[in-house]
Amino acid sequence: MLKNIFFVTVLLYGILIHLTIAIASTIIPMNHREMTTEAELIFVGTVVNLESKMKANNTIYTEVTFTDLQIVKGIHPGETLIVELAGGTIGQYHSKTVGMPEFQVGGRHLIFLAGNRKHLCPIVGWSQGKFNIVINQMSGREDILDNYNNPIREIKDNEVVKQIAPVDKRGEDFPGISPEHGIASQQLSVGLDDGKRLSLREFISITERLLGLN
Repeated sequence: MLKNIFFVTVLLYGILIHLTIAIASTIIPMNHREMTTEAELIFVGTVVNLESKMKANNTIYTEVTFTDLQIVKGIHPGETLIVELAGGTIGQYHSKTVGMPEFQVGGRHLIFLAGNRKHLCPIVGWSQGKFNIVINQMSGREDILDNYNNPIREIKDNEVVKQIAPVDKRGEDFPGISPEHGIASQQLSVGLDDGKRLSLREFISITERLLGLN
């Protein structure tokens, strides 16, 4: 699953920019079965804190703290869970890994996790293993979107089928995703004519059947 690709880490020292090029892993497309199998822990949680820290080797990492947990696969003791991601900001120092999923306090997500505190990104398939959860204003239920805020329509033959939202519906203020990925409430309103949307409960139920839990 590993191939060569370049990612960029940018460190900002006041007005001095230090650019480092390194070798990372190609993000290989994964289907639902593959992600479910690889994940050591699958959970639903709400982000309550983001804290960047410096390691002994002067690399920056960020701890993303989740609470209000619902464990779908695996075992996790306690009421909070901390996921460690490479990169972050400490004062004037900033490190960014291209392709790293982004989080904001208040975002609610379904996460497929493996190798936490061991890998640059312990989210399975990087952005593929991070799903955003929003309240559908028409139905009142919790709907599930991918990392880029595209609604999930169904899981067919193990493939996660999405509705790709148009670029002109993107905005800057949905909690839990980077600004270029748009506003969830707007994107949910796109193409609702057939009503075909997968709720969080339905997504979890499909995952549990795959795991043999129901």
